Amino acid sequence: MSDTSPSAFTTHISLPPPIPQQTYTHLTSFLHPSNPTPLPPQLEILPPALIPTTTTDPTWPLLIFRQNLGIPKKTLIQAVVAARQIFFHFSPPINSSPETLRRRKLEAATILLVFDSEHLTAANYHREYFSIGHHESSSLCVPEWSVEAEFMLVEGLLTSPGLDKHSKSPTLWSLRRWLVEKFGLGELRRSSVEVFEVPVGRGVGGDGKRKHEELMERVQHELGMVRTAGDIHARNYHAWQYARFILTHLMPPQPTPSMADQTSIPNNSTSILTIAEDHFDHSLRHPTDTSIWSFLLFLLTTYHTSTLPCAIAILSRTISALSELERPHHRDSVSGGETMWNFVRIALGGGETREGVVQLPVARKGLLKMVEVVAVQRGEQLRDEESEGISAQEREEIMGIINEQGQRRSDSPSLASEVPGYLSEKRFAWRAWAWIKRRGEGEL
Repeated sequence: MSDTSPSAFTTHISLPPPIPQQTYTHLTSFLHPSNPTPLPPQLEILPPALIPTTTTDPTWPLLIFRQNLGIPKKTLIQAVVAARQIFFHFSPPINSSPETLRRRKLEAATILLVFDSEHLTAANYHREYFSIGHHESSSLCVPEWSVEAEFMLVEGLLTSPGLDKHSKSPTLWSLRRWLVEKFGLGELRRSSVEVFEVPVGRGVGGDGKRKHEELMERVQHELGMVRTAGDIHARNYHAWQYARFILTHLMPPQPTPSMADQTSIPNNSTSILTIAEDHFDHSLRHPTDTSIWSFLLFLLTTYHTSTLPCAIAILSRTISALSELERPHHRDSVSGGETMWNFVRIALGGGETREGVVQLPVARKGLLKMVEVVAVQRGEQLRDEESEGISAQEREEIMGIINEQGQRRSDSPSLASEVPGYLSEKRFAWRAWAWIKRRGEGEL
């Protein structure tokens, strides 16, 4: 006999299914608020276990707290169905204004991007919305949805941990880049599209310094956004490619500064140096992420003049960190040495370009000796055949350098006794590069 007591029924009571149109309205109101918040929205796809069954919240089944939103996957699909109908098949009322239609299509395009980060048509409509509003001189001149709010929306899509693949989406990063190219990264006030001119180390007045500081705050903010996306998806090529664009677009590399430039304030060299040092600390926390270390190499090579004071210290600390990774008690528990060894090899001039970031021979020699210490620490010596593991063309080039040197110059007796088989500076450099290459490829 079945249990018909009241308690048996209350355990199975659930809320009625949400009305798709109401859910769509709540979702668009969150993503396109009338008064945008200064923080980007953060979205999360809710698992079934976290969907409330009893609530008095009118936005149910959405969970909204400040700039955070949780939405069940089924509810998002219902919103996408409604968004597609509006975006592709919506017929506006006769008396509606063109701006109303454009705003509704923009909201629908945003829903489509939340569901599919590679929806190229929806992303292109975001470009079209601001292109029309920027060029026409009619009532559409100032869009209802501001540029600043658009920046916040795209940032939220790129940095929301709960959205699958959005932080690594080439379509969204391309949209972000388009916004920067069109509107800049200056003081974007609501309903304003004025472009911020970037100072390039000129003007020692207070206004120039203030603008430079504001620019650096925005650049640091963009790099912080890239790091957040990189933490969500490791080896995030598209995010770090955007970071390269930000620096080269807003702070183009400068030639060797003259005396006048060196005394001018603000100075981009100091800012780039700070960025390089901060990014190096970030790189050490991600020893296996090739994209992060590649960006560090980009800073040291593209902005060589600015980063020269810290290049030797960065390489020295990297080799010291690798020395810790190579210790016996770390060998089986810590990975990532291959990525860092490849960075050291290219930075020291062992890459295909044969151009390193350390131009001083004495400094380069000292760094290679640090590599040698790591090899000895592993109980290994640099191989007699220094060309082993590299191409035949490289082997011929190495032997040519050795033969052209003529006579061998011995180093101090202490070094010769510590490292048997150490010949000349050139030969040792090639041996060290070959050893680093084998470490980078995981052969040792």
